Amino acid sequence: MNKKRFFIRDVNSKAHVSEEERAHLEKKQAEEYVMICRDDTCHPAVKRVKKAHHFMKWAVKLIVPDFLIGHPNLWDNLKTLRKHPHFKPLRMALLAWLFFTLTLGVVGIYSLKQAVRIWAVSPVTDTFTDETKISASTQITVDTSAGQVKLSLWSCGDTFTDPRDNNTYATVLIGSQCWMAENLNYGTMTVGANSQGSDCPSVAETEKYCYDDTEGNCTADGALYQWNQLMCGSAACNGTGAPPDDDCVTPVQGICPSGWHIPSHYEFNTLELAVCDSATCVTNFPYDISTTGWLGTNEGTKLRLGGTSGFEGQFPGFRLHDGSGFDGLGTGGNIWSSSEGPNTVNAWRHYLLLSDNRVYRASITKLYGLGVRCLRD
Repeated sequence: MNKKRFFIRDVNSKAHVSEEERAHLEKKQAEEYVMICRDDTCHPAVKRVKKAHHFMKWAVKLIVPDFLIGHPNLWDNLKTLRKHPHFKPLRMALLAWLFFTLTLGVVGIYSLKQAVRIWAVSPVTDTFTDETKISASTQITVDTSAGQVKLSLWSCGDTFTDPRDNNTYATVLIGSQCWMAENLNYGTMTVGANSQGSDCPSVAETEKYCYDDTEGNCTADGALYQWNQLMCGSAACNGTGAPPDDDCVTPVQGICPSGWHIPSHYEFNTLELAVCDSATCVTNFPYDISTTGWLGTNEGTKLRLGGTSGFEGQFPGFRLHDGSGFDGLGTGGNIWSSSEGPNTVNAWRHYLLLSDNRVYRASITKLYGLGVRCLRD
């Protein structure tokens, strides 16, 4: 037989209930509220489980709407539940939860309002005035044309556009070195009879020679520079040996774009070894400052225009040291290094000749006008 369950509020609503029945129901309800484990020998773990279950049952009665659990009135629930021994901690827990929720909401709304206010008042901007350093440090190219900033990945073998004058150069990876595959053409032409300076902060103030004082020769084969001009006033330097010590401790940017530098004497040596395939390469191209003259076997053939290395060494000729004229167009090509020779008057240069398959190296007076190849940092 199904037993109907009564609460004390149900008894109070009925006038005909006897005092004995009323007392019995009050006792029964009190036992239900207070007693969790009716057996004093219950295991402590069982008591904790029953206590948790009892607590959750009354929490549901407090929180869940009455019509879902059959109770007629929430106020009656609260009055009844107030007598329960766990009502106070439950109430405190609910108040703490409510306070915590409101606090998070207020903080979140305030933070969002602050973020919107900061963004609206001072939006992030960048003029990219030092765009060459950006590309040098991250190997990207920066195009600020048409008022936009466009970033694109760059790798050796792609063409490189000098942001200072928008001249574009082919590049090539030889061994572990990334070279420009064309001679540099940067600056404003001065006639061969004039000496160049040593400061080069801009295109207008950097002086270059063009063979026979003809700008078209610079466009075709690159410009010619005196050593002081290409160094931009920097001190001479060289590596200390084979890679990774073939470069200067602080490579000289000189007239090269940011991210590129004037190769040291030993970095040229590394280039020549990279294209050497004979049994005597190390002997032919030693890392020293005493070996000069024609070296190797067929390395010059590989490095010059149409060679297999991709270096595409050009033959722009040279400007004579006394300014009396030019010579060697189409037959020879000298390239400066950042390293001085046995004295401060001379600097190392590496030379390709159309009629010889080898490579020539020696120091020469800094007053000559020779070509420049830039090497990636």
